Amino acid sequence: MKVNTRGEIVLTQMEISPFCDKVRRVLHYKGLNYSTREVKVAEISFLKRHAPTGKVPILDYGERRIWDSTDICLALEDLHPMPALIPSDKRARADVMLIEDWADETLYFFEMTMRFAWPDDRARWSLELAKRDLPAVRMLAPFLVPRLTRKIVDFQGLGRKSRAHVLRDLNRLLDSLTVRVADTGYCVGHTITLADISVAAQIHCINGSTEGAAAINARPDLAAWKKRIDDATMPQARHAPHDTVVDPR
Repeated sequence: MKVNTRGEIVLTQMEISPFCDKVRRVLHYKGLNYSTREVKVAEISFLKRHAPTGKVPILDYGERRIWDSTDICLALEDLHPMPALIPSDKRARADVMLIEDWADETLYFFEMTMRFAWPDDRARWSLELAKRDLPAVRMLAPFLVPRLTRKIVDFQGLGRKSRAHVLRDLNRLLDSLTVRVADTGYCVGHTITLADISVAAQIHCINGSTEGAAAINARPDLAAWKKRIDDATMPQARHAPHDTVVDPR
């Protein structure tokens, strides 16, 4: 994977990752043309050749390569400041960055646990993750992906909690988020910010689990917020195929 020299924007991704979703939403909201390169499960170990983190998303912006979803989004904000996703007000900016980090570092482990570790949905999402891989990888994915996920969430801590405990925690956070967006319709201020996009990307994945969808649908105000943010920030091709060029117009 070489850095392009033609001024193109290329997103290397795994499309079901909430962090890749976050970057796609920022690219779309800012009206930027970009293409995607999809990473197969069998290729994950090679990502360290292209980014020190060994993780997606990775963005090639002309001759510049950026990794880590937060760094990518902040770089895009600097390069394309309008429409703005980071407020100029110092306090509002601080709120956006705190909520963005909360989404990445807290909500993420709920969606990972519920989609890939719990038996309700893990086979379906494991197959979705490996759908572009060779048949042998697709066959093994429903067994290997949940085991790997379980190790990660156990180490983080959420995986060591009972299912009832996890759902209690999730419901408490969703109640808090509902209150947060009630006044203005957004996480911070009166317009979409990176906070809304970051949280919506994680909520979208949580909504992909059986228990997560039930929890979100039980909160009509939160579901309405999610739909509004999705409508404004998600590309029309929500599952862009390999090497797809996405034109926001």
